[in-house]
Amino acid sequence: IDCQHTYLGAFATPEEAALAPPAPEPTPMTAAEALAAAEAEGLTLLRSENPTNSRNPTGFKYVSRNPLARKPFLARPIIDCQHTYLGAFATPEEAALAVARFFGRQ
Repeated sequence: IDCQHTYLGAFATPEEAALAPPAPEPTPMTAAEALAAAEAEGLTLLRSENPTNSRNPTGFKYVSRNPLARKPFLARPIIDCQHTYLGAFATPEEAALAVARFFGRQ
Protein backbone atom coordinates (compact mmCIF):
# COMPACT_ATOMS: atom_id res chain seq x y z
CA ILE A 1 0.00 0.00 0.00
CA ASP A 2 1.35 3.39 -0.98
CA CYS A 3 -0.01 5.81 1.62
CA GLN A 4 0.49 9.53 1.41
CA HIS A 5 -0.52 12.12 3.96
CA THR A 6 -1.17 15.75 3.22
CA TYR A 7 -1.29 18.27 6.06
CA LEU A 8 -4.07 20.77 5.42
CA GLY A 9 -3.66 22.80 8.58
CA ALA A 10 -5.20 23.21 12.02
CA PHE A 11 -8.83 24.21 12.32
CA ALA A 12 -11.09 25.52 15.07
CA THR A 13 -14.03 23.22 14.32
CA PRO A 14 -14.62 19.87 12.61
CA GLU A 15 -16.82 21.65 10.08
CA GLU A 16 -14.05 24.06 9.14
CA ALA A 17 -11.67 21.12 8.68
CA ALA A 18 -14.20 19.27 6.52
CA LEU A 19 -14.48 22.26 4.18
CA ALA A 20 -10.72 22.75 3.79
CA PRO A 21 -9.67 22.43 0.16
CA PRO A 22 -6.85 19.99 -0.54
CA ALA A 23 -3.56 21.79 -0.85
CA PRO A 24 -1.91 21.29 -4.23
CA GLU A 25 1.33 19.39 -4.07
CA PRO A 26 4.26 21.70 -4.77
CA THR A 27 6.17 21.13 -7.98
CA PRO A 28 9.47 19.37 -7.24
CA MET A 29 12.57 21.52 -7.61
CA THR A 30 15.51 20.56 -9.75
CA ALA A 31 18.94 20.55 -8.14
CA ALA A 32 19.78 23.84 -9.85
CA GLU A 33 16.52 25.46 -8.65
CA ALA A 34 17.14 24.36 -5.06
CA LEU A 35 20.71 25.70 -5.13
CA ALA A 36 19.50 29.01 -6.62
CA ALA A 37 16.75 29.29 -3.97
CA ALA A 38 19.27 28.70 -1.18
CA GLU A 39 21.54 31.39 -2.58
CA ALA A 40 18.65 33.84 -3.04
CA GLU A 41 17.50 33.24 0.56
CA GLY A 42 21.03 33.50 1.96
CA LEU A 43 20.97 29.90 3.19
CA THR A 44 23.79 27.38 3.30
CA LEU A 45 23.08 23.77 2.43
CA LEU A 46 24.75 21.60 5.06
CA ARG A 47 27.18 19.26 3.33
CA SER A 48 28.08 15.90 4.86
CA GLU A 49 31.34 15.96 6.76
CA ASN A 50 32.43 12.81 4.91
CA PRO A 51 30.82 12.86 1.43
CA THR A 52 32.29 9.46 0.55
CA ASN A 53 30.52 7.86 3.53
CA SER A 54 28.48 4.96 2.20
CA ARG A 55 25.90 5.45 4.98
CA ASN A 56 24.85 8.82 3.51
CA PRO A 57 25.55 8.99 -0.22
CA THR A 58 23.40 12.14 -0.66
CA GLY A 59 26.24 14.50 0.28
CA PHE A 60 24.05 16.49 2.69
CA LYS A 61 23.57 16.36 6.45
CA TYR A 62 20.15 15.20 7.61
CA VAL A 63 19.20 13.99 4.12
CA SER A 64 18.70 10.28 3.53
CA ARG A 65 17.57 8.23 0.58
CA ASN A 66 14.64 5.85 0.20
CA PRO A 67 15.08 4.42 -3.31
CA LEU A 68 11.61 2.84 -3.32
CA ALA A 69 9.73 6.13 -2.87
CA ARG A 70 8.40 8.39 -5.61
CA LYS A 71 10.29 11.27 -3.96
CA PRO A 72 13.31 9.38 -2.67
CA PHE A 73 15.14 12.00 -0.59
CA LEU A 74 14.03 12.53 3.01
CA ALA A 75 14.83 15.61 5.09
CA ARG A 76 15.08 14.70 8.78
CA PRO A 77 17.13 17.03 10.97
CA ILE A 78 17.88 16.02 14.54
CA ILE A 79 17.09 18.41 17.39
CA ASP A 80 17.66 17.33 21.00
CA CYS A 81 18.13 13.70 19.90
CA GLN A 82 14.76 13.74 18.09
CA HIS A 83 14.26 13.42 14.33
CA THR A 84 12.02 16.03 12.76
CA TYR A 85 10.48 14.85 9.50
CA LEU A 86 10.33 17.71 6.99
CA GLY A 87 9.15 15.73 3.99
CA ALA A 88 10.19 13.75 0.93
CA PHE A 89 11.79 15.46 -2.04
CA ALA A 90 12.79 14.75 -5.63
CA THR A 91 16.46 15.72 -5.27
CA PRO A 92 18.94 15.74 -2.40
CA GLU A 93 19.45 19.47 -2.96
CA GLU A 94 15.73 20.15 -2.50
CA ALA A 95 15.75 18.12 0.74
CA ALA A 96 18.87 19.98 1.92
CA LEU A 97 17.09 23.28 1.17
CA ALA A 98 14.21 22.20 3.44
CA VAL A 99 16.76 21.45 6.19
CA ALA A 100 18.47 24.82 5.69
CA ARG A 101 15.12 26.60 5.87
CA PHE A 102 14.25 24.67 9.03
CA PHE A 103 17.47 25.66 10.78
CA GLY A 104 17.16 29.20 9.44
CA ARG A 105 13.90 29.52 11.38
CA GLN A 106 15.36 28.08 14.58
